[in-house]
Parts: sequence; C-alpha cells; structure tokens
Amino acid sequence: MRVRGTKGVRRGLAAAVLAGAAAVTLSTAPAQAGGVGANATWDCEGKTGIDNDGRERTTIVCFKGPVGNRSAVSATFYAKGEHLDVTDNFGNGRATVAKLYVRGSGTATFTTGGYNLSYSENKYVELTVCTSSSVNAVCGTEAGGST
Repeated sequence: MRVRGTKGVRRGLAAAVLAGAAAVTLSTAPAQAGGVGANATWDCEGKTGIDNDGRERTTIVCFKGPVGNRSAVSATFYAKGEHLDVTDNFGNGRATVAKLYVRGSGTATFTTGGYNLSYSENKYVELTVCTSSSVNAVCGTEAGGST
C-alpha cells in the first residue's frame, strides 16, 4: 500500500499484518483543510483477501480523528461481480475519489457511490482512494487484488 499527501508529508512507515491478509504499510500525512481537526494526521490501511462472506476484495481506508468522531474515506473492489464501493465520511464538502487500475484496461476514476463494472477475469488490480480531487488530497493505495 502506498500513501501520498500534501507538501511536507511526514512518512512514518510500519508494517502490520491484518488477520488473513498480506502485510500492510501504514503512513501518516497532514490533512487538507476541513473535516475533523484540520491539523490532524491521516492513517491509511489496505487489505486484499477474502472477506467473511467468502468474497475476494481489495479495500483501502484513510481516516483521521478519534474513534467515535472519525473522518474517513474508503474504496472496496469486489472481484466476484466486479463491484466498486466508494464511501465518503469526511466533511470537506468534496466528493471522495477512487482510482481503479486493472492490468490490460488502464485506470478508471470514480467518485462517491457504488458501481457495477465489467473486466476480463484474473487481471491484477490496484485501488487508490483520495479525500478529494484536490492536489492537496490525501491518498492511499492497495495493490495485489484481481478481477
């Protein structure tokens, strides 16, 4: 997983293993203006694997703030049925942006919502979520999924 943010990004990298998933790298970056605590830092976590319902999925979530008062943006791509969900729980007045790269098809950009898609099977996937389309947006990427 890669994280990028605004100028002057403080990168604190630490590997973690999520239950049943590959290693994930965590990083923080300064938040863009707005939302909960404009000076708070963002954390992004990604996971590619099988969910509790037996579906293969690739997920990336970026969040900041204390539990119970947390701002977050996320994107999840489900291989079976090729469905993408983009969620926005960050009160910055801008839509969350997700970019889905599928090997052989290129990159498609989506905003907050749900999308039924169609791709060739067993293609490599990278999923990026950003707090907005702004150049100051905080983004995280999870790689390694498939269609």
